[in-house]
Amino acid sequence: MGAGNVSVLDGGYTKWVADGRAVVTAATTLPAATFTSTVAATKLSSLADVVANYANTATYAVIDSRFNADYQTAHIPGAINILETDYLNVDGTAKSSVDIWTMLATKGVTASKKVITHCYVGYMSAQGYFMFRRMGFATVSNFDGSWTEWAADTTPLPVNSGNLP
Repeated sequence: MGAGNVSVLDGGYTKWVADGRAVVTAATTLPAATFTSTVAATKLSSLADVVANYANTATYAVIDSRFNADYQTAHIPGAINILETDYLNVDGTAKSSVDIWTMLATKGVTASKKVITHCYVGYMSAQGYFMFRRMGFATVSNFDGSWTEWAADTTPLPVNSGNLP
């Protein structure tokens, strides 16, 4: 969105507290500032992008971050189910690059593929998006309309059901 200095608290607030780090209850008030967001089109995928590329599994990896039960019920053909928690250790911190590469290799995701992440509405898949960026994937985008848009489209779009790949 155009912000430059952005970080993630690895493990979140719960781990911060569990590690005995300092916390305060007083609200922090920052001086007012103007921020104008900008959207980089290459970081978002549209329904048209997904329709044009989902079947090209040699070049693209569509990553479905929805819960496994929903993925098993129906998903975009060829989509690979990787949950938010698959990138994390038990304490909520990010797994090492080696562990993530190992997990991706078992799912057929290689660094040469263009990755499109999605979930229900673009929230859960955001973590996958940032993990792929962290791993150095050159082309990663988030299908913000996600499953909600795919399933609601009036054009008949293909859907895999059951245990099909």
